[in-house]
Amino acid sequence: MLAGPTGLLSTAQASTAQASTATGGSVTPLVLINGSVIHTAASPRGLHLASAYPAGSGLAGSLVTLRLAGGTYVLPAAALPYLGRGLDPSLFNLASLRNAESGGQLPVQIRFTGSAPSLPGVTITHTAAGSAQGYLTATSAKTFGAALAHQFVTDHGAGDYGSAGLFANGVTIGLAGAPLAARTAAAPGAARANRTGPPRLTMHTLTVNGSDLRGKPDTGDVVMVINVDNPIRFSDPIASLSFFFHGQTRFSVPAGHYWAIGDFFNFTATSANERLVVLPQFTVGSAAGAASNTVSVPETAASSLVSAITPRPTSPLLSMLDLRRTGPGGPMTAGWENVGLPLWISPTHHRPSVGTLQVFTDLEQRSPAHTAMPPYEYDVAFAATHGIIPSQRHVVSNAHLATVSEAYYQAVKSNGGFVRFGLFPQQFNDLLLLLINPLSLPRHDTEYYSAAPGLVWYSQYWQSGFNLSGGQSQAPEEYVGGQQLTDNWDAYPLHPAPNVRLRAPAGISTLPSASRQGNTLTLDITPFSDNQPGHLGAGFFSGFGSFPKLSGTYEIDQNGVKIAGGDAVAASGGAPDLLTQVHLDSHPSVIRFVLDATRKGKGNTYPLSTSSQTVWTWHSARDTHSTVPAGWECGSLLTGSPSRHCVVQPMMTLGYQVAGLSLAGKAKPGSQSLDLFAGHLQAATQAAITSAQVQVSFDDGATWQPASVTPAGAGHYQATFTAPPSSFVTLRVTAQDAAGGEITETILRGYQTSA
Repeated sequence: MLAGPTGLLSTAQASTAQASTATGGSVTPLVLINGSVIHTAASPRGLHLASAYPAGSGLAGSLVTLRLAGGTYVLPAAALPYLGRGLDPSLFNLASLRNAESGGQLPVQIRFTGSAPSLPGVTITHTAAGSAQGYLTATSAKTFGAALAHQFVTDHGAGDYGSAGLFANGVTIGLAGAPLAARTAAAPGAARANRTGPPRLTMHTLTVNGSDLRGKPDTGDVVMVINVDNPIRFSDPIASLSFFFHGQTRFSVPAGHYWAIGDFFNFTATSANERLVVLPQFTVGSAAGAASNTVSVPETAASSLVSAITPRPTSPLLSMLDLRRTGPGGPMTAGWENVGLPLWISPTHHRPSVGTLQVFTDLEQRSPAHTAMPPYEYDVAFAATHGIIPSQRHVVSNAHLATVSEAYYQAVKSNGGFVRFGLFPQQFNDLLLLLINPLSLPRHDTEYYSAAPGLVWYSQYWQSGFNLSGGQSQAPEEYVGGQQLTDNWDAYPLHPAPNVRLRAPAGISTLPSASRQGNTLTLDITPFSDNQPGHLGAGFFSGFGSFPKLSGTYEIDQNGVKIAGGDAVAASGGAPDLLTQVHLDSHPSVIRFVLDATRKGKGNTYPLSTSSQTVWTWHSARDTHSTVPAGWECGSLLTGSPSRHCVVQPMMTLGYQVAGLSLAGKAKPGSQSLDLFAGHLQAATQAAITSAQVQVSFDDGATWQPASVTPAGAGHYQATFTAPPSSFVTLRVTAQDAAGGEITETILRGYQTSA
């Protein structure tokens, strides 16, 4: 698995511990029919990432993710019983949505009998006899989603889906341009046959009995059945999902091994909850005869609340539970992402004899409202990979937590968004759906993370939660119990930063920001990054709106001759980082790399670190014998042939820390102290840093004055100068190393002084 830029993790942590979506495709916002917005990206090795902005809490925003042989689906929980009964699966197939959506609109086709229906939130653009075309936006889809949730609650008690309300008169809604599956007309409890399975298989009737929390025959709740031997035989989203009517439903399936999940919902006037009952394995069509083709799914078995008992008091924020079932035909995953909807599951006691069953749980729990400041949060993850679903009541101890003091800097207050996700090695090639939560900025808080061998955490925040712009992402990191850490997010001044490998398992690879493989030079750098090693900024990713406006240029010279360059925003391909490759001649040479980046927000939303120019110079030579350390991979991974036979270039780096900087990016006027850190890329030859110079300007670079620079050892320097009140501090820093390398960086309006 690669870790690096993806507009999910700022479009920055999902390709190669910080390669980029440029290596794996652009990030695409997809509107679901309930108003949830999914942002998807794929890495060059097929890792599929998706972040979700839920349409709301409770039933309205809860999502179910299915990765089956026929594709990857993200469905609102309220949509499940309407598959084939008013809602076509094409509406939830991520690949189909990526092909069909543009401009933030979900295009739909509607089939009906009689007069054209009026559907909440749907704008109709064309009507014909028995059909119509239209679309929903992220805003209008929430209106439809609220109506769908209400319809679900109404139909649930009667177990009659798809015949009334939104779906009266045969209404079927599907993705525009996709073939609509036939609307199922089978009565409740009738056998449902796979629509995509191979022909000439002898079919058997599988009866599934369901009972509710009172032990009575269940009506209205959903059950899903999937073939373990080969999901292609039975995993069609319409055929494999049915609902109970008077305690029973039936499927027409080929013989083989299966697993099933009963999905039960309970509603009161003021609350709701969801309960999952898992049958890890059963056999259909065995020698035992028809009696073996009946299984039972009692809701009372879902006795374990998915929860964490934390050292400090907390309130549940969200829960994410993934079931991973493998068999001879490959893995299948089913995930539940709930915000404000309590989730229960049935513990199991016997391992499957065919394939494996694994359970992964992520929980976010926040300090209760009105708790003393600063707020705190627990982000905890658990894995059960031994084939049994254990109790999901997780007792968390301080010994297995890392404590991170988090500071989020931002010059202008805003409502941002963030995702955090714990990932175990067994999940590296699965679909990951990360839920985006609101974040009021700027802020201080304390985060407690689960620490376990192999568990890596992904963190990303956006300055604007509305269009997912600005902010920073962090390289995957594995924590150790008892660690005490500090994260300074977006601490000014912002500037281009390289890929950094933090503590992470070997299965996560990192692309060096400058490496040479034979005569191919690969460069990967992200502007508007902060000064925390492992953080990368939003760079050239502008979010999903008209602001900020980004511009930039780059140039690569060899021995004073330009060999590549142009528009850096265009070259980034919509990713945060500039990722480019260039051919060098075989002789030893001097490389000069220049990157300019400018960001302009609407009004005064990005007043600090508005632009930067960085010039790197280093000596480079062909080297066919060097190998990068484990955990790093060369630029050849971009062509699908990853290799460690390359040499990391001695490209220099800079880091800054302004003394007394407030979260708004301001320091008191008068005497200023700037800690400067000069070094090189990780895994590069570390030549000694020999000198550094700092200049400052208070008129946007029209005039300059030198700062006093004092060496502090090992590439550290302290620069001091005097700044007037209410001024923007523009910085120009140069550092040199003993091998003839140099870096010069100019940051316009790097930070500000207060009045």
